[in-house]
Amino acid sequence: MIKEKISGKQLKQLLKAQSKKIVYFIEALDATEEEKQAFYTLIKDMSLKQIDRLVDILESHYLDEITKNEDDKLKERFKKIKEKIDLKKADLEKDIMWNIQKLSNKLEDFKKIKEIRNLIF
Repeated sequence: MIKEKISGKQLKQLLKAQSKKIVYFIEALDATEEEKQAFYTLIKDMSLKQIDRLVDILESHYLDEITKNEDDKLKERFKKIKEKIDLKKADLEKDIMWNIQKLSNKLEDFKKIKEIRNLIF
């Protein structure tokens, strides 16, 4: 964003850089040639501030589009990881329950042995 006074040379460089960005981002849009041409037509009547804002919007849209696939891939990867974790968790819970039951059975056996021992002594 342009916030300070700049020289004519700096302004020319800035406009050149911004125009390259605008062309790149407009051409990257998933739009018809007619829609793209409408952007170029509108730019002619825009202030520097508006053009700067348009570049920011187009760049943001462009980045959203190119990272969308990556976001989807990451979501799928995390989903698979979560499924594996859930399966592992279920297995562990099953093992824990089996061990608790086994321990409970041993306690019952111990109580029976203790009762028999008390009867004997």
